Amino acid sequence: MESTYSTNLATQTGTSKPTRDVKVIPLHHPSSTKDSSTTSEAFAKWKAKVNRMEWNEWIEMFLPCYRWIRTYKLREYLQPDLMAGITVGIMLVPQLLKQIDMSTLTEFILLFCDDVPS
Repeated sequence: MESTYSTNLATQTGTSKPTRDVKVIPLHHPSSTKDSSTTSEAFAKWKAKVNRMEWNEWIEMFLPCYRWIRTYKLREYLQPDLMAGITVGIMLVPQLLKQIDMSTLTEFILLFCDDVPS
């Protein structure tokens, strides 16, 4: 099904550059009809995966932070994380409260709109 085409630019433009082969890969569209066998196969694969999961994989599935919390270096990361949290609390929370007073938007919307202190 693969086809290769080459365009001879050297003869078209009058230069002596070598030609380059172009590989054409046909695009395959998924069928529009749902096949129940592929759905049942996918469900069977998922069920087999769930059956062989260990307890820590279950925790990772329901609590995604479990993976990075195991590798968190307390002595190295705690001080910069606390400084960042305090900075956000000092700068953004009062600005957010002032914007709530001045606008008709709800606190929830303004909390996500207030990314950068102005």
